[in-house]
Amino acid sequence: MSTTCPECNKLIDQHNKPAHQQLNLISKIPGSHLFKCKACDSYLHFHENMWEMLLEGFYNTDNQSAQTQRVA
Repeated sequence: MSTTCPECNKLIDQHNKPAHQQLNLISKIPGSHLFKCKACDSYLHFHENMWEMLLEGFYNTDNQSAQTQRVA
């Protein structure tokens, strides 16, 4: 079972798809961009027109905020 949101899953499956609305740019150097997803808290890397999952987050399939579902 995936712990990432459907949009992040699409990015990984369709490597050159444009970033989705929930991604925040964290870092940018020439040819490399690091993003964090607001929907599932995953970290993604975009390099050479390919998406790479660096760290999977947590996606709540009950349509509630992932933040409220975390256990400390």
